[in-house]
Order: sequence, then C-alpha cells, then structure tokens
Amino acid sequence: MLLTLCLAASFWVAASAASPPSDLASRWKVFHAAHPNGNARDASEALNTTEAQLLATEVGPDVVLLRSDTSDLRRIFAQSASFGRVTSVTRNDYGISERTAVLESQRDLAHVGNPEVLYAGEPLHLHFLWKNWKYLFSVIHYYGPKRTPVRSLQAFDAYGTSINKFILEGQRHNDAFDRMTREFRAPVQPTTLSVRTASAATDSPPNESVEQLCTALRATADFLAVELLLEKLPRAHQKLWQEWGSNAAYAVSPESVQLLAKRLVQDKEPATVAIGNLGLVQLFSGAFDRAQFIGEGWFSYQAKDLALHIHAPDIARGWVVRLGSRQGDITIVEFFDTAGNLAARFMDAQPPGTTESTTWRAIVGSLPRVLRAESTSSNAAAKY
Repeated sequence: MLLTLCLAASFWVAASAASPPSDLASRWKVFHAAHPNGNARDASEALNTTEAQLLATEVGPDVVLLRSDTSDLRRIFAQSASFGRVTSVTRNDYGISERTAVLESQRDLAHVGNPEVLYAGEPLHLHFLWKNWKYLFSVIHYYGPKRTPVRSLQAFDAYGTSINKFILEGQRHNDAFDRMTREFRAPVQPTTLSVRTASAATDSPPNESVEQLCTALRATADFLAVELLLEKLPRAHQKLWQEWGSNAAYAVSPESVQLLAKRLVQDKEPATVAIGNLGLVQLFSGAFDRAQFIGEGWFSYQAKDLALHIHAPDIARGWVVRLGSRQGDITIVEFFDTAGNLAARFMDAQPPGTTESTTWRAIVGSLPRVLRAESTSSNAAAKY
C-alpha cells in the first residue's frame, strides 16, 4: 500500500542550520513525547537541526550506520531486489515522488551508457548521483499499537538532507535486509554527525551555455538520454531558459501544475516526471488515474502504486522549453519554486525511436503563458 503524504513526510526532513548536537538526543525525546504524532521533518525544523543528525541520536540496535564508499553503495543496491517491494520516496523542498515496486538492476538500457541506473518495475527509473551521498543508515522504526517494525534504508548528503528513503513493504524480506545490514555495517557508529551548512539557494548561471547544451542535445537519441543530460544542470537554471529564445522557451503560470495534471488525466496521456535532489533523481513514466489537492497546499498526481506531490503555493514559475534532439523536438515543462530551484520536470513518455505525441504538444500548448517583464533573450537556441 502506498504511503500517504503524512507518512512520507515522516521519512524526510529538509536541511536547516545545524545546532550543537550535545543535548540533541534529550531534546528529541522531549519533543517526541510532546508531539507523539509529529514527524521527523517538523522535529528537525523545531530543533534547528537536520534529519541526519536527528537519526544519528538513535544509533544502536535498530539504527545502524552503513559503509558509504561508492563501491559499497553499488554493492548494497545491487542486491536491492532481495528486499521485495519497497516504497521509494524521493523529494526536494516542494516536490515528492513515492513509488512502490521491486527494485531491480537495470540491464536493458545499454544505449544509456550509465551504470548508475536502477528501475523499480517498468514505469520507474532511479538515477543515482553517488558523489553526493554522505551517510546511509539501516533503520527499524516501530508503528502502531502493536509496534510493527518497518525497515528502511535512509540516505543523506553532506548537508544532512535526505536523498531517499527505501521502505520495505511487510515482513517477508526482513532476513535479507538484516543480512545486508550486518555485511555493510560501518566500523564506527557515531551518535553525532558533522554536516555542512547549506547556503541559500540562488539562481546562479548554469555551467553550460545555450550553445553547449544545444550541441549536446543534437547528439541525444531518445527521451531518457535527454533527461540524463538535463540532470547535469544545476537545480537553479531558469536563466538558461531566459536565454533560450522566446520562440523555443516561455514561462507559464504556477497554476499550470494543476492544469497540466487535469489535461493528462482527462486525455489519458502518459508523461515522464522527474523529481530529484543532489543525490538521486526518481522518474516515473505512465498515465495518471487522478489529480487533486490533498491538503495543506499539496497537489497530487496519482496512479497505481504511485503518488507525486507538488506544493502548489511554493511554485513560482513554470517553463515550457522546446529542445532539439536527434529524433526531433522534445518539449519539456519544468516547475521552479520560490527559491528558484527545480521542483519537477515533465516530458512526453515515449519509447526509444519514437517522436513526441501531438496530444502532449497540444496539452503543453494550452498552458497559460506569462509575459516576460523584459525581453532580453537572444534567440540563440533558434539557430540549433
């Protein structure tokens, strides 16, 4: 059964300025006693710490720090299929992707040329950015009056920010998970962690110029290759689209989050959605059964074993961008938050060797445009 947004939030905390850890464990116990139904995200913010530091205070029999060298991480996830069905929860500040399936090593996408790709059932791909992984914990938490154990892998970056939660479904695969924990247990089990202080996000210029990105796009062969290329951009890259040229890129209203969803459901049009952070990007490809607000500003795209949530009040701008690839134009829709960071990216869901559907282009073309306050774009992309 797919996690609800409330439960998903309990497995994620955004990074904030780190507090001195000396009394964090005791303050965490007091907070939990006063807020028994609260979640780790709220606790982290209230205690002025990060989720990684909060979790470290629980290190012991049920919370184990694992080795996190890249070679160890690859070996851990190479055996992830033995954990059975898991719910993979990936999020950034204002986008959440939850998918329940069996994680398996990807073997049929040789054209991608990227060994760091896993998939969870046919519709989901996970793109691992190992260099940004710092801490990985094996966790057993207990829920409900019967204190039912729930096992999970919880990964964090150097800022103490959550990268992903892989939450086991049921109890059938506990033995495989526990064997993995024993095999990859770190030699030192600290109860305090040092984390970097996250600087304020800024919409800094991307490393790649319009011309460089256009040249790289011309060599791409399909939608997934385009996605992998876009993942190399910094999260704050709206300035790139401002320079892309008004005939190939334009802004759309924040309400396009809901309007796009409603048209995708109405027309039964499949889409590929990417939601990620510094350490992992989670992609879903398929059609959605329903789309609706689910409370506290969260707008949800839903399908079987899937939920994608976007916090609508914090979406400041959407961008529609036409990218030229070897197989033809590919139109993407990106939504950016109030800090200028990417919350979610949408594109047409098409198999390799096919072109973008006319239905997708019609849906995207119906989104309300936002006039630019000042037109400084160079139309550079139009040449490519």
